[in-house]
Amino acid sequence: MKNFINESNIPEEKEEYSANTSYVVNISKADREALQRMQSRYASLLIDKRMDEFSSFIKVILLNTYLYLTNMERDISEDIAKIAKKSYYKDLSDDFKKMISESSKEQDFIKELIRTRMLKADEMDDEGDEKEPYQFRLAKKDDEFLKYIFYGSTMPLTEYLTSLLDYFISATYTTKQTILYYQILLSCKRCVKDEICIMVNGRKLIPVQIAKRDNLASFSAIWAFDRAANRLRRIHVTEISEFKVLYEYYSLSADERKVLSAMQKCDKVTISFDVVNTENRYVGRYTDQRMMRRLFYDVKYDEETKHVELTINSVARAIVKITHLKQLEKTDIANLNCSDNLKNFLQVMEETGINFRFPMPIQR
Repeated sequence: MKNFINESNIPEEKEEYSANTSYVVNISKADREALQRMQSRYASLLIDKRMDEFSSFIKVILLNTYLYLTNMERDISEDIAKIAKKSYYKDLSDDFKKMISESSKEQDFIKELIRTRMLKADEMDDEGDEKEPYQFRLAKKDDEFLKYIFYGSTMPLTEYLTSLLDYFISATYTTKQTILYYQILLSCKRCVKDEICIMVNGRKLIPVQIAKRDNLASFSAIWAFDRAANRLRRIHVTEISEFKVLYEYYSLSADERKVLSAMQKCDKVTISFDVVNTENRYVGRYTDQRMMRRLFYDVKYDEETKHVELTINSVARAIVKITHLKQLEKTDIANLNCSDNLKNFLQVMEETGINFRFPMPIQR
């Protein structure tokens, strides 16, 4: 198993597990075949070549799912605090509210209850597809981190491991991706914090920010400077075919700092325009609020004035959108405008000469 984690990500060890002991997960034939197909796609990135076998892939899934749930990608601290303020719970003692609303053992206990409930709630329906035991060992030194998940719950060991696997199998496609790339993203997050260079798909990059998926808590992309191409790149996790930490420290130039600062101010961008050709089916789509919200845009449309205002929570999406809209200007739309933060970002990019590029092509 490729190691993108260290001891700081893992709870304190409580007991030893023998590398010669066999462990078991229960999995149906159909799910096993589906995971084997997935293994053929992701194994080269996630598993060392010398360990390219199905059990190694299962262990990657178990460990990444454990880390994903343990870190609670949706931070529930704020949720707990809001719930504690409801009038229904007004007679709870202030000391108890404080204990569960702030980082503490009491809050950890609440989170553990939630994690266990999530795993039990996602148990798969076995009807018509009987599960079979699949056995593996901790026979390699590379697998030593896996032992930390074995006491992550009070559930029986086989049931707990099977529940972790079932959680992954029953997850949505985007959640599966986040889980599979989870250790890479954790590693990249540390590289951003410590200002360390990375190698992605044959390119040396300077990671500067982790992007979150629209309207979701889990991160899904890396913002990085590519000095060789003088570009700011946004690399989605699914584009990563090769990842390596270079352990080479970097320092941003003055121009790079300007670009990064301008980009970080574009967490919410507005774009407005007037529809002048209502017959054009393409332009008409911008007035469909349900469709726009499915694309993660908030849209306001005035039927009388034909004025449209889009609110976008992603600078990358905003740039793509305004680029497409410029092609319709003077024919289908007029008075195209955007918020000052996006104008400033585009101006800074032009002044510094740093280009913007995404997605990142994979070098093979």
